[in-house]
Amino acid sequence: MLKSGTMSPPPFVVGEWRVEPSLNQITRLARGSVSQRITPKAMEVLLVLVARAELVARDELLASVWSDVHVQEEVLTRAVADLRKALDDDRKDPRYIETIPKRGYRVIAAVTPADGSSARHRLPLWGGAVALAAVASVLAWGSRGVDVEDALSLEGRPLTTFPGREIQPALSPDGAGVAFVWQGASGDNWDIYVKALSEETLTRLTEDPDVDLAPSWSPDGKRIAFARYPAMGVCRILEVEVLGGTERELGSCGKSQNPDLAWSPDGRFLAFSDRESDSESFGIYLLAPETGETRKLVSPGGQHWGDKDPAFSPDGRWVAFTRSVSMNTQDVYRIEVEGGEPQRVTFDGREVRGVAFTPDGGKLVVSSARSGALGLWRFPLGGGRPVRLVFAGGTPRAPEIGSQGELLFEERWRDSDIEALSLGAVDAVPVPVLVSTREDREPALSPDSSRIAFVSSRAGSPEIWVADVSGGSARRLTSFGGPQVGAPSWSPDGRAIVFDARPEGHAELFSISIDGGTPEPIAPSPGNEVAPVFSPDGSEVLFGSDRSGKWQIWSAERGEPLTSDGGYVGRFSKDGTALYFTKFDSPGLHRRDVKSGAETKVAGTEPLADSVAWTLDGGAVWFLGVESGELRLYRLELSSGALANLGKVDADPGGGLAFDPALERLLFTRVARSESDLVLARLP
Repeated sequence: MLKSGTMSPPPFVVGEWRVEPSLNQITRLARGSVSQRITPKAMEVLLVLVARAELVARDELLASVWSDVHVQEEVLTRAVADLRKALDDDRKDPRYIETIPKRGYRVIAAVTPADGSSARHRLPLWGGAVALAAVASVLAWGSRGVDVEDALSLEGRPLTTFPGREIQPALSPDGAGVAFVWQGASGDNWDIYVKALSEETLTRLTEDPDVDLAPSWSPDGKRIAFARYPAMGVCRILEVEVLGGTERELGSCGKSQNPDLAWSPDGRFLAFSDRESDSESFGIYLLAPETGETRKLVSPGGQHWGDKDPAFSPDGRWVAFTRSVSMNTQDVYRIEVEGGEPQRVTFDGREVRGVAFTPDGGKLVVSSARSGALGLWRFPLGGGRPVRLVFAGGTPRAPEIGSQGELLFEERWRDSDIEALSLGAVDAVPVPVLVSTREDREPALSPDSSRIAFVSSRAGSPEIWVADVSGGSARRLTSFGGPQVGAPSWSPDGRAIVFDARPEGHAELFSISIDGGTPEPIAPSPGNEVAPVFSPDGSEVLFGSDRSGKWQIWSAERGEPLTSDGGYVGRFSKDGTALYFTKFDSPGLHRRDVKSGAETKVAGTEPLADSVAWTLDGGAVWFLGVESGELRLYRLELSSGALANLGKVDADPGGGLAFDPALERLLFTRVARSESDLVLARLP
């Protein structure tokens, strides 16, 4: 932790780059170059290397930069890779950072003070104790941690404590009331509710059987706009008087399942998230409530997941929003209401769950996982370090800020376990296999059915773990320390696990030995790569990728796509003659004949609930599907096409599904606890 009074290293020049440690920023000296942020840990590694100006052993770097936590060597490897990428350096032909095999690293570029004083090649910028103190001060406040002066305590009080989940809070313009979404005491339907901050009286505004979401107050506080999403059909934007009355339709939110409404301070626009077709990325749209006219404000294009969570600045000039490059990998941007190029605010490439402007419009409060787990951070828009708002409770999400500094947010609690359902008994009841007070999900059985690979946050951040088939002897394989990690899959010989992770923001593929060690990258590219799996003979790894501009199933060994008209999550049949896969823009499963290349839809799998909610057992596909609003387990016989509906199941379709042939059971993820209350605090 950075103590009061310690000094931050001044800017310096390494090679052709100006480095500003206090901003975690580097800028190429060429005229017109744009500054870029690097991760704080990468900056710390650079500072140690520059201050020492000689070989620094790997153990010494780990002890210096990660002094307060035990991590494995791949964390340092990734930080050095981040540095090389930012500096446009080449590991095989280095100009900045040289690897000394089996020993460590050293800076080989010239280092000079930024003020233009005489250069001292490969010498510290700060001599003796000053160098050590300056570097130590930066190392003390850490990568995704915060120094004492940059962390503020946040004390809140529960505003709602109803059973279930109260979500998507919206403060009234006068700060006296809150609108939110709740399923009611019986948990039967999502509707809009209103509550005064000073009273316990609760008013239910909507009672339609369809799902009502995303409430937003009109500037005069008399109306609330919201989105209605039917089981079948298109999303609609409506408004209703706060005191009750007839609903009025304002426009369509078409393809969006959660349009994240935000009303502009002058009342001219409702901002929301939508897309015009299933093949497009989500963008931010502006709807004029008086005329019904809609225009697109911004969209990333390409294969980004898209833009969501719009929030207006108090003066109505700006819209802040989140941009997703892949699942749970977002950054915050802002754009002027009149249009133009969006400005990037954060450079973390981590999960973001909501953004709000402070009353003066000069800062943003963001629910961000930049330190590993979701927390509230305050980002200055005029430069400077972010400040963490430390809340001792559940996970804070969806911040809302009132004109007087009131801060309202969801406090969420979530715990998921891995359970097993025996397929031999008619009345079988699922039994727990992997249980903790954190999230355990995405089970994958080893080829001999003796071990389970899975994703768990039981050590604080999502990592790849391995346990025996009964759930015992669990041990962690990776130590990424924050980024999203998922989709573990075994090699046919059971000696390695492939998976995807997002250490630099976009999704990448890795392989790690079952004995641990440093994860090795697979088929790196600037795009997103997800859900890797081996072919049955182990000769190749296939995965979903958007590297060509459209999601397809690719082969790492061939370096080419295996599908021609889209693909996301794929798996080979046991005999390797067919490839089964999902698509972004088409429901259910698809099949590609490996020999002929012919692609067909797999009839009967249209109810598939999620791209990962299926598994093959040789002659059949098991999957989780939705029927009449209920999650059910299905088995489809591939040879005959016979479909069996095996009944309702309490599972998380996004948590994966695995078939255990030895014990004739299915492994799945069940959400043991998912609750949220609304908390009211004040900006410190």
